[in-house]
Amino acid sequence: ANPSALKKQMDVLTDKFAGYEQRDAHEFLGDLVDFLHEELVDSPSDEKDDESKKSQESNSEDAEEKPATVVTTDLPTDEYFHLKVRVCLKCKSCGYSRSKEELY
Repeated sequence: ANPSALKKQMDVLTDKFAGYEQRDAHEFLGDLVDFLHEELVDSPSDEKDDESKKSQESNSEDAEEKPATVVTTDLPTDEYFHLKVRVCLKCKSCGYSRSKEELY
């Protein structure tokens, strides 16, 4: 497989990797996954549109209101590439601790 097409497309999206200088492969892959995720989030979903239409049709036919159904889809980029980590720091002297969630 020739990676030239992928490299050219990344050059269209960002100038960070333009040219032929040596770059960090980890950073390239991270940016690639981020761009892919953004594209998936922004793309229309036929399934969501169908569910929305069905919900609107049934609500207009029924006299009593039904609770709205929220349709969520897990994106492959979330499932395989994003990681939520809880980081906890604790002082050994005084016992003070704090924690926060970080997304990788």
